[in-house]
Amino acid sequence: MQVTRQIEKALSRYLTSNNRRKPMLSTIQFLEGRSSETKKSPRCEVHCLEATYADGMPAGTGEYSAALAIMIYSSADEGRHRIHDKMAKGISDALCDQERVLTALNPPDEGPDLRAVKEIVFHELVPSGIQESTEDRQWLTTLVFEAQVFSELS
Repeated sequence: MQVTRQIEKALSRYLTSNNRRKPMLSTIQFLEGRSSETKKSPRCEVHCLEATYADGMPAGTGEYSAALAIMIYSSADEGRHRIHDKMAKGISDALCDQERVLTALNPPDEGPDLRAVKEIVFHELVPSGIQESTEDRQWLTTLVFEAQVFSELS
């Protein structure tokens, strides 16, 4: 499976329209290296939310990571919604509010409330100063390959 080709395709319209192709390509190249190391990627189709970042967020920082963190995989898993524990733990640790985040990710009977996750990531996690060079960026990027969610952000 060519994960990076799918990611690049999903992001291409945003990259072109916002004149950020050069910095984004370094992220794509980073992901290309990661994808070759990933052994348990499900057969999936990558969906990317429409990029709506917090005002004032400079290009090349946490906005990339947040977008990647909440990209989702559509994988056939008996129609059930699932999300990797590491995503819940990572976001929870960053926000120091585990109960609220876990509720958003795993509400009873419905699967993850991805709109709530989007709000958490973009309006709290990104403005808090996550930078690409930090460990936070590393786990956010890793989540692209580890989160398995059967849904779409819309």
